[in-house]
Formats: sequence, structure tokens, C-alpha cells
Amino acid sequence: MSGYEGLRVLRGPDWSSGDEDGGEGFLGTVTQLLGNHSVRVQWDMGQESTCSAEHDGKCELRVFDTAQTGIRHPDTTCAECGEKDIHGMLWRCQDCSRCDLCSLCYSDDKHDTRHRFLRIYTPGCEGQPQTRRKTSVKVRTIGIFPGSKVVRGKDWEYGDQDGGQGSEGEVKGFDDVTSEFLRSQVSVQWPNGVTKSYRLGLHGNVDLKCVDEEVGPFFYRDHLPLLDTTETLTIVVKKPTESPKTEEAPKIPTDFPFTDDSDYERPTEVAQASNAIVTSEQEQTTAQEATEAEDELSVSAGDKVAIKVGEEALKELQKDCGGCTARMIRCIGRTGEVTGVSADGPVSVRFGPAKFNYRFNPLALMKLADFAVNDIVRVRSNLELAKRLNARVGWKSSMDRTAGMVGRVVKVDDDGDLRVDFNGLEYIYAPSCCLPASAASGDSLRSERRRGNRVGASEIRNPADASQASENLALFRKYREAILGESSRGQGYSMRALFSVIDIGAADKVRDMCQQDPGMVEREYQGITPLIYASLRGQHDVAVTLMDLGADVNRSTSNDFEKTPMSAVLEGENEELVYLLLERGADVTWRYSRGHTVAHLAAIRNKVLTIQALAKHGADLNLKDDRGNTPLHLAIEGKRDNMVETLVALPQVDIHIGNRRDFNMIQLCCFDNNPQALALLLERDCSRVDELRHGHSTALHIAVTNSLVECVRLLVINGGANVNARQLPSQHTPLHVSCLKGQLQTVEALLELGAEVNLMDTDGDTPLHLAIGARVEGYENKSEKAELEVACRIQIANMLISRGAFVDAPNHAGRSPFVFGHSQVKNGITNFMRHNKDIVQMKKSEETDSCIASIGTSSTTENGRGQLREALKGVGLPCGVCGNSKSDVTLQPCQHKCVCTTCSVSVSKCPLCDEKVEAKIATGEDGPTVDPENCKQL
Repeated sequence: MSGYEGLRVLRGPDWSSGDEDGGEGFLGTVTQLLGNHSVRVQWDMGQESTCSAEHDGKCELRVFDTAQTGIRHPDTTCAECGEKDIHGMLWRCQDCSRCDLCSLCYSDDKHDTRHRFLRIYTPGCEGQPQTRRKTSVKVRTIGIFPGSKVVRGKDWEYGDQDGGQGSEGEVKGFDDVTSEFLRSQVSVQWPNGVTKSYRLGLHGNVDLKCVDEEVGPFFYRDHLPLLDTTETLTIVVKKPTESPKTEEAPKIPTDFPFTDDSDYERPTEVAQASNAIVTSEQEQTTAQEATEAEDELSVSAGDKVAIKVGEEALKELQKDCGGCTARMIRCIGRTGEVTGVSADGPVSVRFGPAKFNYRFNPLALMKLADFAVNDIVRVRSNLELAKRLNARVGWKSSMDRTAGMVGRVVKVDDDGDLRVDFNGLEYIYAPSCCLPASAASGDSLRSERRRGNRVGASEIRNPADASQASENLALFRKYREAILGESSRGQGYSMRALFSVIDIGAADKVRDMCQQDPGMVEREYQGITPLIYASLRGQHDVAVTLMDLGADVNRSTSNDFEKTPMSAVLEGENEELVYLLLERGADVTWRYSRGHTVAHLAAIRNKVLTIQALAKHGADLNLKDDRGNTPLHLAIEGKRDNMVETLVALPQVDIHIGNRRDFNMIQLCCFDNNPQALALLLERDCSRVDELRHGHSTALHIAVTNSLVECVRLLVINGGANVNARQLPSQHTPLHVSCLKGQLQTVEALLELGAEVNLMDTDGDTPLHLAIGARVEGYENKSEKAELEVACRIQIANMLISRGAFVDAPNHAGRSPFVFGHSQVKNGITNFMRHNKDIVQMKKSEETDSCIASIGTSSTTENGRGQLREALKGVGLPCGVCGNSKSDVTLQPCQHKCVCTTCSVSVSKCPLCDEKVEAKIATGEDGPTVDPENCKQL
């Protein structure tokens, strides 16, 4: 172990592998330190990458968590959650004495976010100072977290414990079975009812792969260290001046305070209309339009493409290509990669994580060019098409005149979006909006005075001239400001002043400032609009003023479609603003990430008032997200009782809708152990309490499988569930399931509720067959768990017999319950029967004493069989399939050497003991062979 294996990481500033990691915020695990200052990373979504760790000056990864490697800080305590010996990185407040935070509390904005902190990576190392959290970019993690769906991953070594290849389990939480390596294992529940712990970073191993991700905690992106393997266990942070030129400028978080931090270097303001754009004197030529059309239609495998049509047109085009999904519609404006072209026409395109791969009608796609800094580009001349392609980034009315114009690329951000300079005026475009052009193109730009007086400036013909012109104009503006007393800080200063006024709720002052400069109403400052900021801060009067002045209640920011006034209210300080936004026409069907609507966000954040407001305004509260969940599903999963009570009380909320996993609300409560929500649902409507999930199991079967006794009682007593309902195709009743799993308390509850003890499944087995016959693992090694299971099964069988279970009932193969099972279990039951002969029930008219005696005899015989089974381990027997005199293959785990190489290929069960074969080992013909005399003695 190098000390790096197990680190949880995410993409860094020099990341160069597209969406191989799953996307921004997706987590991975370092599994191996390579020799060339690089590491191998296993991403949660299943991909594997080799990433640079300060190789050739590149840092492709940020370190998210170090607790998995065993790093801890002795004699420290988190001031907020009380964690002792803080694991992972430690954050120490510089403004307070003795205030340490763990990483989770630090990213969760505990303590004063205006205070400065040091990040301490290892005990005793010099701390790295961080900018205030209030002025820092905050991003959310995505990957394997509680609620995510997983399958077996690259390091899986547990056989069919998950139920078989392809089985999907649900992550229930982190399972820190060792205090040394925290957050390195997770607990997963599989469909077969098994719940076990699996490695997620422990010693560099990853047992799982995510197939349906979940969001995790937030993190401050620029506060995380970069992974550097040039020195042993050294994590460094690049200075701001060393940031690569392709790194996106920091964005303001939604809770930006706008306090004066002189040491915080804010991103350079985009130059505003100091130079207006003059459109070309002539219309675009037919030849240019033909060139654009040709570029749009030429696609092949490996090309970068974008969707060129709107939502309705896409739906129409996709009718003959497999249909159009909500996720496909949200890909409009994004860049995808062609992964294949079918002979019959459809094109396969991957957007974002590798699992999102769709078949498109080629008429819906356009091919994109690759752009770099200093490239000369032309904005598409078709204005409506340009607006549609730029929908994700955003479009301002002032950009209309750039259609068909030529500019210079000054930046390409992490999403591939282009910042294009038009002689000092800059706008951001999606790559699909632009075409390659030459510096000498005829449609270049002219300069114009800021206040609208047109001057006869010469045409800018190349980037060098444009740069010189910008410098000259900047110098001229300084002279003008000195003469007229205007602020040298321009619009950036004005917007900062406006946001400060919003912060204190001075609506009249906001009105005055916006009337002096109407453009301020919709102008973004540090990635946020005035209305969004007012909504975040809960400033009702200011929000009214801004909307009266024309602020768009549904506008998202140019670089984040999730940041709207409504989402800001849900994050902010005055939830009652929801009523105002709804009255002003807020779109309640707006889709955020993961397909969430406003109602979904409200359910996740437990915003009861928002749900009530949405209901009064007629919002559809039954819409599903990408996982098929309605707001009520999310409230149940999150155990938000107040939200569940609010939603269930609304008559328009359908409590019987199934999600993508076909869980209706009642079944979901029994899967997630939420008896409080279950009681509310049953009180409203219990008419479908016995509905089958996937046509197989009722809610009662699900509750029994998870050993949820309280839910079992609620279903039967409050909901009238059929306690003897059948599971398909096994015909198991809930009592069959609980007896098979050895759940003492559940069996006791079912018997109290009237469960029938002699019903048979498809094999003719009764609950007593399953209670006695289940295999007890580890008893030979005298494990405490096995001994407890033996005692538990004896108690279960005794309860069944006390309730009238037939001790001699044959199954369809003619075998009674005591033919199967562990000898210790049967001995314990036989002893109970001897002392309680009066309650023993038999299906056949046979004397109780003789029945008990025969059971005792079978137990003795079983002991002999067990001894013989042990004696024959590793002993060479004739092949049990073809009769060959010598076997040369040993079967595992039973260790019987009873098949030859030829026959072993088709063997799935041991021919000698019928145990399932998990491995076959060629051990040759050498070794001990069977001694018939020894076997006779046994």
C-alpha cells in the first residue's frame, strides 16, 4: 500500500478525459499508484481511468476524502458533530480558538461561513489557508451514496451473494466496521433480502459499480487539494495564477454574501456595451447558408454532434427511431459523441455519462467543429437556430446582432462552451452555435461608442488589432472617468452595489438604481441575477420591485439551468416567497437535474409550505423524475414525516403510483422501513394493500423479507392485508418467507396475526419444512452466529408445532420436515416434542411416541451421514458421472474428489452430496483413495 490507494477523488482543473468520470461532481477511488506520477482510478459509474498526478505539471484530480486511507487527527474533536480524532482532512478556524471541523461539517456550512479556515491534510502538517466559504464555489457530489443502485464491480469476490450476475442492490449507508478506515465500506441490500457490507476504497478495492447514481454532500471545489504523487503523501494546491487557461472562472454560490473581501480575487468582469456591434451591411450569402447546412448533416462515428431541432420537432423525428424521452429532450443544447451509425439510418449518440446512449434520427443532428483559444469563428446566421442551440448557455437580446458575425475565441471552458470576443464585447456560446471562419472574413465587427454615438472606426481585421484597440479604449475610458468623475470599476461595481442594496432589502433604492440603468434588472453578476439573489435572501419587497421592472420569473442563469428564482427560494430564507413567484407566473413544470420539478425539490428539502402553495395553484404533484419517483416517493425515502403527512392529505396526490422499480407508496414504506408513513397511507386508502410488485410480492412479503415487524403489524391490523397472501411463482406465504430466513420476531408476529401453519408452497413444503431445513453456515467452526441461528430455528419450529403444524406432513417428494436440516436443530425440536407430546399434531394417524422415535432415529442416521461426508473429503472416489475408476477434480466447497476432468465441465452439483459447486480444482489422480472398510465402520 502506497498510502494513496483508497482516496476518494473527482476531476481536477487539468481534467482532459471528457465525461469518462461520469461528469462534474462524480466520485471515484484511487486503486493503484503507477510509476510515472499517475494513478489508476475506478469511477463509481464503472469506468476506469489512468490519471496524471502532477505529471508534466498536470493535476487531473482533486482529493475529496482521505478517511478511507486511515488518516486521522488524534486528540481533535469536531466542534459541530463531536467526532473524536477527526478522520480525513481537518479544517481549523483561523478566527476562533480551538474550533476544528470535520470535512462533512465544513462542507455543510457549519460554523460561521465568513470565517477563514486552514485545511490540514495530515496531523502536524502546515495548514493551507482557504478563501471564505461565503465567497467560494460549492458543488454537489454524485455517485455511490445511500439510495443509489449498484451491481457487482471489478473487485467482487462474494459469489452469488447478491442473487446472481446483474442483480441490482440498494445502498443503505456507510458501514464502518473498522474504526481505522472510515467511509471505506457501504451496506447494500439485494433483492434476495441479503444485506452485507462491501468495499468502497478499503485497501484500494472497489466491490461495486453504480447503475443509478445518487447525490451526496456538497463540497467547496477550490478548497480541495490537488493530487500530487511527486512527493510521498503530499497534496498541493495550485495558486490562482497557476490555474490552467481552460479552467472555468469560479462561479458564485447561491448563498454569496457580497461582503468586502479585498483579498478575494473575483473573476474578470465580462466587458459590457462599451463597444456596440454594428451588423453587416449586407445579408448573409446563400453559399454561407449552404455551408452551414452541409456541416449540420454530416455525421459519423466519433464525431461531436448536437441536436439542431426544438422539442416538438425532435419528438416528431423520433417517432420512427424508438421514440423521444424526457432525458433526450434535456440533451438539447449539449454536446454529444456519435458512438455508431446504423445501416438503416439511426445514429447512436452518448451524452454525458457512458450509460446515457440514445438512437437519434440523423435529421435531428448536426456535426460540430473542434475549437481552441484564438480560433476565429462565425456565429450561425440563422438567429432562431442559434438561440435554440444556445438554450443551455442562455441568450440575451443584445446577442441578436452577433448572428453571422465573426469573433475570436478567448476561452474554452470545461463544458466546451466558447467565450467569443467581438472587439471588447464578449459572449458565451455553445460550440454548436459557431462555425470555423478566417480572420479576413467579410463580416467582421466595427466599434461604436458606448453611449450610442456611432463613430467611423476602421474595421478590425485580426486579433492583434482587436487587442490593441481594446487597450486604447480602456486608456480613453480612464481619461473620461478622471474628467467626469465616473467610477473606474464600471458595471461590476454598479452590480455589486445593487446586490448589497438587495441584501438589506432596500426596495426603493433598488428601483432607483435599475431605473437609471434598466439593463441591471436582468444582468448577471458573478453568475446570478438580481431576482435570484433577492429570492435567495428572502427579500419580498425587492423581488416585487424587480418583477415590476421586468425581471423574468422563470429565467435561469447563463451557465446553470438549475439556478432559477424558484430554486433560490427553496434554498433561501423566506419560503413564503413561493406564493409571490407562483402569482407572477413561475413555471411549476420546470425540470432541474435528475428530472426534478419544483415539487420534487420541495419534497427533498422538506418545504411543506411550498407543497401547499403548489397545490393551491393547481400544480401536478404526481409528475415523475428520471427514476420514476413522485414527490411522495422522495418524501418516504427520506423519512420526512411532515412532508409525507402533507402530501397524503392532498386528495390530488395519487398514493398508488409505482416508480421505475415498480414500488408503490405502501410497498416503498415496507422496503425503506418507514412505519410512520405507512400508517398515514393505510389510513387514507388501504384498498390495494395486497397489490403485487412486479406481479410477484405483496407489501407484506416485502416487509417480512426485511424483517420489519412494526410494518407487518400495521399492514395486517390497520390495512387488512391478507396474512396468507401468496408470492409468485413460489406460492410462499409471508410465514414461509420468515421461516426460511429464520426471523424469530417476524414469525411470532405472523402467528399472532393468524398466519396458517400448514399451507404448502409449489414444492409442497410447509413453513416447518423451511424452518428446519435451511442450511446453517459456520456451525462446524463453532461460530457464535451459527449457534444463535440454531437456537433461533429451534424456537421457530417449536412455535409452529405449538400452533398445530404437522410434524409428519410430506411434501410433493414425499419427505417430511425432519428429513432435512441440521442435526442440532432436529435434536432440539425432538427434545421439545418429548416434553410436550400433547400438543404434537400429525397428519397421519400414528402414535406420537413412535413418530418422535422415528425422528430421533433419523437424527442419529444424519449424524452418521455427516461423519461419512467429512471422512470422504479429499479422498479419491470413482467418477460419480461416468464411473471412471479414478477422479482427478475436487469440487468446492464440499471438497469431494468425485468427478473426472471430462465430466466436471457439466457438473453444477456434487454427485456425492448434492451441494452446489462454486469452484472446480484439478488435483490429479494422486492422493488418498477410498478405503471400503473404513466406510463400513462409519
